Order: sequence, then structure tokens, then C-alpha cells
Amino acid sequence: MGTKQSPAKAPHVHESLLSPKVAFAGAVNREFLKLHEGLERNGFRQLPLGMVASPNSPSFLVRKHEAIYNRSGGSNYFVFVHVEEEGLRALFTNPGTSEMDAAAPASRVKIRRSTLGKSDGWAERTVDEILAEAAKKPMGAYHVVNHDHIGYVNGTDMRSSGYDDGKSSEYEAIRNFMLWNYDIHMGPTSHNFWNAALSRHISELEAQVGIVNVPGVELTLPYKLGAKNGPHIGVWFAHESAALSFWDEVLSHGNWEYAPFAPLVDPRRILDTLDRMAAGKEAASGVNHFVASNLLPGVGYGNRGLMGDYEWGYIDEMMRSHFQAMEAFNLGNPARQKILFKENGNGIATANRPYFTRMVEEAGFGGRALTPTLLCLAAAKYFSEKYGKWSYAGHDTHEYFDVKFDKYVSIINRPGRAFNVLDLGGLGIADGGRKPTPAEIIGLLLLPCAGGRMKPFIPVEYDARGRVNIAAGRMTDGPLDRAYELFSSMGTWAKMLPAMWHDFMDGVKSVVR
Repeated sequence: MGTKQSPAKAPHVHESLLSPKVAFAGAVNREFLKLHEGLERNGFRQLPLGMVASPNSPSFLVRKHEAIYNRSGGSNYFVFVHVEEEGLRALFTNPGTSEMDAAAPASRVKIRRSTLGKSDGWAERTVDEILAEAAKKPMGAYHVVNHDHIGYVNGTDMRSSGYDDGKSSEYEAIRNFMLWNYDIHMGPTSHNFWNAALSRHISELEAQVGIVNVPGVELTLPYKLGAKNGPHIGVWFAHESAALSFWDEVLSHGNWEYAPFAPLVDPRRILDTLDRMAAGKEAASGVNHFVASNLLPGVGYGNRGLMGDYEWGYIDEMMRSHFQAMEAFNLGNPARQKILFKENGNGIATANRPYFTRMVEEAGFGGRALTPTLLCLAAAKYFSEKYGKWSYAGHDTHEYFDVKFDKYVSIINRPGRAFNVLDLGGLGIADGGRKPTPAEIIGLLLLPCAGGRMKPFIPVEYDARGRVNIAAGRMTDGPLDRAYELFSSMGTWAKMLPAMWHDFMDGVKSVVR
């Protein structure tokens, strides 16, 4: 006979007879048990994440006074539960992609708090609301993050080591992925760096919570032999051996002066390597931020066309022949910045301008001002229709706000503002709740029909003058939210400016040469 299991108990609530809060502790446990049983009856399981950390430690996926649940049998939907002395708090998010969901900022993040003595039926009502929100994410719809940067991995400081320019730990990033119900992490896409041990560490952590990790890297493709800068390319691998092969052939020849600088390899040789790996179903690649900020003029294919380094015919051929996808939306791109064309020099940039303008008009944006966001959206639509490429939304996130209950928690970080939905329904890839493998994901994304399976959710809106903005449904809403985000952004920019100076100066040299 099996041993009888004791009922679930709220973590870290001690019913000591010496405590004056013994009655509260007992009531908290009873309410927690109702919530726990209600979730379990409806297909959720509490994640067995082992030891918990101290309140401020970034070293574990579950924090002190927390319990985290995930639904089973399909794609992920996570629920964070925080235990307090006088009650419980449940945190879950709205994964809907409808126009109504995107336009409801107040309901994007849901925090439900019970207060003892006033919480009659709280657990039952909260379970019902969780189920209603989870239903907005079908079991066969897998949310994907394609482009991100993590600064501290398994104790390695990626920035000081010269490997990447992210600023947050893998724990902070993964907790964000859990909050926003991600299923597949194609990354992190460190700049021109990939390491088997670090990638394996992240993959094992994510596997604990049901997130599939696909190895990835953000490659800087030199625009000519020996150039430090050039278009940024997302490269994702079917397995570890493919990533190791790419490291040997391309990445190990890195320019270690600064992480985003290009490997010292002929661009033609790099393209040949990508073509061969795609043909062998070992890797897929996509063009990140086709047009980026004027402050970073060298990092997009479109930027190089605006600067006169590439003719439009060359850009068109690169899209047709070498890459499977294009980033349609990058949350790091400024939405209102007007794009600058280089009007002098060899005249290529001026000659390219009509192509960019026509691309925007054909996308249905009319004669609106050319901005980085608008051009990325238009380019993705243009090349998707012309050559069957699939598109994706990129966070390009370098800093994550940690998911904490004891501090400010309702901020919508970049992973929750835009995401990608991979439809695995009817393919036999994830039947019975089995998670897809990296090889299956890459194999699907290499198929000509991939554009019908990978769909970016890009919440953008246009004002009367045609400027593109992130829709209100993906931004924080009140004065406190905006003040906090402004404060956080100032800290982020302070950290980024020294590193961005390298890119800016290299871009200046390109423009004035």
C-alpha cells in the first residue's frame, strides 16, 4: 500500500502555539488548500522547484513564500501564488491576442488578494478567473521568445567577460518567461557567443518548468571583410552539436574587442555556412531589426541600404536566398524617430529610397513618415509575401524587471508586450501534452509553410500623422507605473551608454568615410 500524502500546505506559514497569529496561519493554510485543490482538479500542477531562495536572492526560480503552478497537457499557463501572514495573493496574466485583450491595460496583469475574514469564496472565484484567462491561450498555441540577452548565466558575468551586453540573470529572465506564459525560448541570443555549458545550464533550468530551450545566437554579419559592424542575424540551432559546429566555423573567430562586433570571417563564407546548415535542417536564421535606430546605423540590412553600403538588388537577393525569417517588430526600436538617408557619397542610398518608400506604401501604410518600427513592419510584410518568409516580434531585451510580490510587480516588461505564437495543432509534434524538441521546432521553421505557423502578436497603433506606437494595452497605465518605468529606463540607459558608444562611433566612421 502506498503511503498517504499529507494535504498541501502553504509554504512558510508556521502554526506555532507560541505565535499570536496561529489563527491567521491556520486560515491561510485552509484558503491555500482550497486554491491548490481547485487548480489541481482543473489540470494544474504545483511545480516541484526544490529549495527556495531568500526574498532578494536571484538564485532560484521560486522565491520564499511562493508556490508556482503550471497547467499540464499542452502549452504553458503559469500562476504565481504568494503567501502572506494575513492572506494570499495570486498573480497571473492575460495571454489573449484579440483586439479587446490588447486594448485593456488594466487587465493585462491580474493580482487577486485575499484578506482573511473578507475572503469567503475567494479561492473558488480566483480559480474560475484563472481558467477563463488560460482558455485564451489554446493548448496547441506555443508562445515563443526569439531575441533576448541575458547578462549573468550560472555565475558568469557576460558583460565583463566580453560575451554579451545583457544586464539580468537567467533566473530573472526565466521568471519573466513564466509570468508571460512562454513555452519556447530560442536563445538567449548573445552577441557572437555561444557556450555549451552555459546553454545547457539555461536549458536544464527551463526544462524544470516546461519551457523548451532552442540554442541561439545573435550574429553580426560583417558588411565587408574585416568590418566590425554589420547586420544582426538571429541564428537558431536544432541541437547542441549544430551550435558547436557554428562556433568552430564562425563564432570562434570573434573580434573580442566588444561583444557586438562581427567575427573576423568573410561574410560570403558565413552565408555559405548558414545555407548548408539550413539545407541539413541544423539551423534557421532571420534578419533582426531590418532598420534600427539612427544611433546604431550599422546593425540592420536596411540601415546599410540607407547608408549606401548595399544596393537594393543586393538586399533583395540576401532576403530571397539566405534567410528564413525577418523580425517584424523590435521593442528596442524607437517608434517616432525619422529615418535618415545618406544623400551624398556614391548615390546608392538616394537611389534606394524609392524602394523603401514603395515597400511602406505596399504594406498599406500610405505616405506616413519613415521610422524604424514602420520600416521593419513593412519589410517583414513585403518579404513574407514576395518570398514566403516567416516573421517574428523581437524583444531584444537586455534587462528584466524581476517578478516580485513584495515590491512593484504590475509593470509589463518587454516579454509581455509582444510575442510570437507557434501553432503546433494537427502536426503530431506535441500530441498528448508532449513538449516539442528543438529539432522539431527548427524543422518546422525551415518549411515553406512556416509563415502560416509562426505568427507575431505585434500590438501597434497609428496616430493621425501615421506614427507607430506600442499599443496602450501593452504599456503600464497609471502615473505611478509611468514614473517607475521612466526611473527604470534612466538606469538602463546609464548602464547601456558606455557600451553603445562603441556602436555609435563605428557608425559615425561608416557614415563619414
